Amino acid sequence: MTVTHIEEASDHAALVAREGNRHEWSCPYKIRVDSARDDGQTIVSYLAGIGRGLGTILIYGDREDPTVRCKSIAPVRDPKSPWHWTATLTYSPLDPEEPKPDSEGNPSDDPLDWRYDVQSSTQFIQETVWAAWNVDGMPSNGGDLGYQRPAGTLGPVCNSAGVVYDPPLTRDVPMTVLRVTGIMTFYDQDKLDDFAGRINGNTLRWSKRMMKDYGFHKKTHQPYTVRCMGANAAAFWHKDDVYYRYTYEFGIRQRADGTVTTDGWLETVLDRGLSRRAASGDPDGAGGVISPSDLATGMAHVAPILNYRDDPTPELVLLNGNGQPLTGVAEAAGVFIRWRKDPLADFLDLPLVIFAKG
Repeated sequence: MTVTHIEEASDHAALVAREGNRHEWSCPYKIRVDSARDDGQTIVSYLAGIGRGLGTILIYGDREDPTVRCKSIAPVRDPKSPWHWTATLTYSPLDPEEPKPDSEGNPSDDPLDWRYDVQSSTQFIQETVWAAWNVDGMPSNGGDLGYQRPAGTLGPVCNSAGVVYDPPLTRDVPMTVLRVTGIMTFYDQDKLDDFAGRINGNTLRWSKRMMKDYGFHKKTHQPYTVRCMGANAAAFWHKDDVYYRYTYEFGIRQRADGTVTTDGWLETVLDRGLSRRAASGDPDGAGGVISPSDLATGMAHVAPILNYRDDPTPELVLLNGNGQPLTGVAEAAGVFIRWRKDPLADFLDLPLVIFAKG
């Protein structure tokens, strides 16, 4: 018995804005469950599991408000359907004078001692599938001619002629999303700009604080697997002093290991094309090689890939990583080129102690 679908309701969030930027929100969700025996606790537990539970900050539509916390969840079953519910989440600011628990769980009046707010969920990103396992062998008739690829081979997604699909397949790739909020006495724009949209270039692990105070298990994060997807700082007053809630959101993905084809936050692209490299020393297509005298000044060092009739191939074909058509048994594995699109950051310099050197 569980939730099978959740979406923000068409009524959208209702806001009551009060003096001192003390906003109060009411956010409805439409929810479907898979059993008429499910009750309100099923809804509450599910919301907690996706980072929308009691005590979490507001994330609804395009709105994010780290200054408020979820104070109540009111699930109501649709009287016309036992499988459909409406859950209304209410958010309001924390009492600035109210003591908060420190890392040991004891009440503290010092915001710098307050424990971090930690949320984790799973989200999905759609990506192009360049490599996959073929369930059926090629050729399907068991012959010895043509593109050779036994069933269960991890390699390029292509047809039985070895021609790459265009457009390629796509899939949803899961990733862990971790959001951590902590208190600082200062506002530093660099502490936001230096991390947002960047990935780790060094090996990381969870800090001792995350393991000791929040029960994180030991975990090593390889380079290019952690991306800062968001960074913000919100000011608040406590006993006549100003403090800032810094919130960082990280997307954590796996490196490729033979069972996972996604390689962290690197972009892996299948080497393919309609043209081959035609530089000095490359094949000339007639059984010889291209010499420097064959190349005039200003001549492009590429040439169309020809078929056996010396006609330009009309389809994208596999390349060998050296600018030439890929042939033979290596075709089944393909050649992939990895790209790093995101700039690097050292997450050990975060103002919140989330990571340690791996």
